[in-house]
Amino acid sequence: MTTVLVSMLALGAAFAVSSADLQLQLDGTPIPATRLFPPPEGGSEWSDTVLMARGQIDGPWEIALKPSGPATLHPPFASTEQQGILRIRGNGPARFGVEMPTQRLLVFLDPPEPPPPANAKQLTASAHDATAALQALLDTAPPGGTVLVSPGRFTIGTIFLRPGVRLHLARGACLVASLDPGRYPELPNFGGMKYALLVAREAHGASLTGQGVIDAQGHRLRRMLTTGRHPGTRLLAAIDTRGLSLEGITLLDAFAWTGHFQNCEDLTVRNVAAVTEINTPGWNGKGAHHTWNNADGLNPDGCRNLLFEDLFLHTGDDAVAVKNMDAKNRVEQVTVRGAVIWTPVAALKVGTESRGESMRDLTFESIHVARAGRVLALDIFDTATASNIRFRNITIDRCDQSLLFRAGKRTAAQTSVGRIQGVSLEGIRFLRDTFPPGQFETPHTAEPLGLISVSGWSAGDHSAPTPAAGGLRGLDRAPDLRWEAPEAQRSTRPTPEE
Repeated sequence: MTTVLVSMLALGAAFAVSSADLQLQLDGTPIPATRLFPPPEGGSEWSDTVLMARGQIDGPWEIALKPSGPATLHPPFASTEQQGILRIRGNGPARFGVEMPTQRLLVFLDPPEPPPPANAKQLTASAHDATAALQALLDTAPPGGTVLVSPGRFTIGTIFLRPGVRLHLARGACLVASLDPGRYPELPNFGGMKYALLVAREAHGASLTGQGVIDAQGHRLRRMLTTGRHPGTRLLAAIDTRGLSLEGITLLDAFAWTGHFQNCEDLTVRNVAAVTEINTPGWNGKGAHHTWNNADGLNPDGCRNLLFEDLFLHTGDDAVAVKNMDAKNRVEQVTVRGAVIWTPVAALKVGTESRGESMRDLTFESIHVARAGRVLALDIFDTATASNIRFRNITIDRCDQSLLFRAGKRTAAQTSVGRIQGVSLEGIRFLRDTFPPGQFETPHTAEPLGLISVSGWSAGDHSAPTPAAGGLRGLDRAPDLRWEAPEAQRSTRPTPEE
């Protein structure tokens, strides 16, 4: 095996503690598992324990794990189990999860980190509040320059990224959100929440990179919000920006949406992790929406020419939600490719905000859903027509609902009608033997859903010969549904349910 550098995840957060009851080795070297959630002050409202182990890897590797019970790997990896020891093998960098009865272990094996540019401006002093020092470095860096955050813990309020400047967080660096509400200026002309930890407004060509961590301390801010001591923040807000890129970074414990990208073009987010708490009961159980935390993963809003690739999403609300809050903006050419997802709500969503004329040319592909309340969601209730939307090569382990496609009106009095016109689903595979339920709806309108085509809808080792056999309901609301059944079971046009 290749030599491996292993280290405790550099969270910088006070609630990060080592778990003594989980035995873990990487190529024979014991490594610690850091507990992310629940923090010590967490109580009965928290979900299962979430742990993380992190290392650097440059070749083949083997992890030996003594799990707390039956374990499932997400996504599946080559593994063997003997005498209570689970051995997981791979080659090169990887991010995966190990699901156990009362624990969820997230494993990040990162590539060796290249050295920063020799002329990078460097933030090194771990001051009580590093906001002014970091902002000054960004403000004075030339276009094409790099600001390097060295290993260490740095408390910050709102930081503004600058055009053409790269903010690079070295491995072991952690930017920690201040708990002082006075450190967050109000963002004018920004839909939704008025505050954010990182802001890119007209920061064309800016980038955020590295193997460091941004810890938004969402669990603490939520408790402060309930007492009126903090307004709450997004973790990252990008507004009216072209050519923004994010790569390698870990976005941790957002209070609300982890990433909100509004009216952005030519946006790339690659190899990024967004990890937030999932509150009990979570998973769309009874009372879930009284405790869920609105900590979405990544939400592009009125964006064009966007690529999300190789994501790791463990989120308290929707994992990826493509939106349009402003009727003046357009939504087109959005690709989400390669992701591992846990969410109690929707894994892949278009809506709920769906203003403007159209939301088109959206592709979601090569995605593994470990657990979700709902896998695929279209909520088109404003003025837009959602068209040319493709879901393909998606595997699902556990979910409550396969899909919910809805278009129409929010209320009967609404004059505008949202429409769905042209959706394809290909290679949707549920790993368990039964099909979870799915639903088509058109609230407050007689207008049905437009063309929807399905090819390859399977559970376990069998494909569904008809939509009804695949668990889908409300078929009268999708009369143009085209269903491609296996050759041996091919059926004609499906009969709408009674």
